[in-house]
Amino acid sequence: MLQNEYTCEIITPLVAKGADKSILELRASTLKGVMRFWWRALHGHLSFEELRKREGELFGESGMSQSPLTVRVWSIFPSGETYLLPHKKQVRTRSYKCGQSFKVVLKARKHLELYDRLFKIVVLLGGWGMRSRRGFGSITIRKINGNPYALPSDLLGIKCLLDDFYDKSGIARPMIDVRESAIVVSSNRDNRFPYIKMIEVGDVWTNADSLLQRIAQSASDHNHEHKRIAKSGRRFASPIVVSVIEDHSCQVNRSGRLRPIITTLNSVPPFSLKGEVDQFQAFKEAILT
Repeated sequence: MLQNEYTCEIITPLVAKGADKSILELRASTLKGVMRFWWRALHGHLSFEELRKREGELFGESGMSQSPLTVRVWSIFPSGETYLLPHKKQVRTRSYKCGQSFKVVLKARKHLELYDRLFKIVVLLGGWGMRSRRGFGSITIRKINGNPYALPSDLLGIKCLLDDFYDKSGIARPMIDVRESAIVVSSNRDNRFPYIKMIEVGDVWTNADSLLQRIAQSASDHNHEHKRIAKSGRRFASPIVVSVIEDHSCQVNRSGRLRPIITTLNSVPPFSLKGEVDQFQAFKEAILT
């Protein structure tokens, strides 16, 4: 059995719950589900048949095959509080706070290098727990198997990580270009699921609280169609995923070198959203600059 151990650190407040919704918990099954989601999001260029086959090989299929991957999380006690709607500052909730560390262990009979690259991409692009699409639950990797490690924080470094992931997967990659201030991923298919279309990195912020407040305020100002859906009782996950990364080129303390990273996914709404593109673009611009 092959194994990697990752020492991770929380960089924005994290609120994650298990089966008992009154207790905060970092669950390995949740992390594995997040990895599966982003694996699928990285393969918008595949046919549905190949996507399902490859996904089953890596993560297992119900009643058919078992995943070669085992995920373990060495959980920690939550020691902070946060506002999940920081622009309103109403109702604080318990959270894992910035600076808390925990360990993740990936064990696999095969494909460990592929799982390793995938886990790094997941940490960069997504968060963990509640409001993870709005900057909460962002983490970083401090060590791998006891050795210091730093995730890439610029577009070229992120593209290199993506290229390395596709090299390890043995699957034909999509077209990936760095254009001005964004990584653009092109697919020749019109698949009906949320796959990655664009990755953008914003300016440096001095602290997590101010950045989360900007993200929440921008979401409130620009996501009018999502508010309409919520009021109608229907659910539609935003195709704009906002996470937070560290910029290691900034010669300041850790709390002063945070950047928003925004991933635009293929949008598959339950019905037509009038003005969707303009609203999402305004939402992103308010965070990136």
